[in-house]
Amino acid sequence: MAKPKQSSLTSSQAESPEAVPPAVQAAAILRSGPLPDPKTLEYYERVCPGSAQEIVNMAKVEQKFRHRSAFLSLGAIVLG
Repeated sequence: MAKPKQSSLTSSQAESPEAVPPAVQAAAILRSGPLPDPKTLEYYERVCPGSAQEIVNMAKVEQKFRHRSAFLSLGAIVLG
């Protein structure tokens, strides 16, 4: 079994904030759905006035289409 690698820093170096590299931190936000989160929607609206309403309208149209498609598919299955 391999031995763990020992640090080459002395105790005084290890205690010094300059000797320790800063930690790297990353975050991710995952969303699922037809609309962006409210903060992003607000950003779109600031960049391009009226875009938030367009995005909401597009989501409504898409939802109607999906519901109608599902309804028609179900009818085809039932009616054979």
